[in-house]
Amino acid sequence: MSIPKKLGLGILPFFLLVSAITAQAQQSYQVVPSHTLEVSAPVDNITIFDIYQQNLDSLPINIGWKKISIQLPMEWDYSMCEFGRCYAGIPDSSEMSALPKTDSAFLGLNIIPNGVAGKGVVREHIQSSRRDHC
Repeated sequence: MSIPKKLGLGILPFFLLVSAITAQAQQSYQVVPSHTLEVSAPVDNITIFDIYQQNLDSLPINIGWKKISIQLPMEWDYSMCEFGRCYAGIPDSSEMSALPKTDSAFLGLNIIPNGVAGKGVVREHIQSSRRDHC
């Protein structure tokens, strides 16, 4: 059996959920391109998957996230970057710097498969809060 040329990363979803404390909080940002990414990547190179959070509010907002689960082959190296910071691996949670009105932040998952084909799923919970005093 031959090793596939493309990595069967198949489904690499980020489930981005806004805390529904108020209807206004639900409308404070939008996720681009979508809440779930289905992607594939070469087995011999780093691949970066970005999901953007665009501030739709008239005020700055804070966006925080929490790791729900990681299911990746143990041979893979991975890291997470967010709006100005990068981490080795994926920390349990973080809050990004205040996101100015009409600006965008991002979560970036960096995958280095180290020549090993496979599939992976990473789930993150995202929430926002307004910064009325900014």
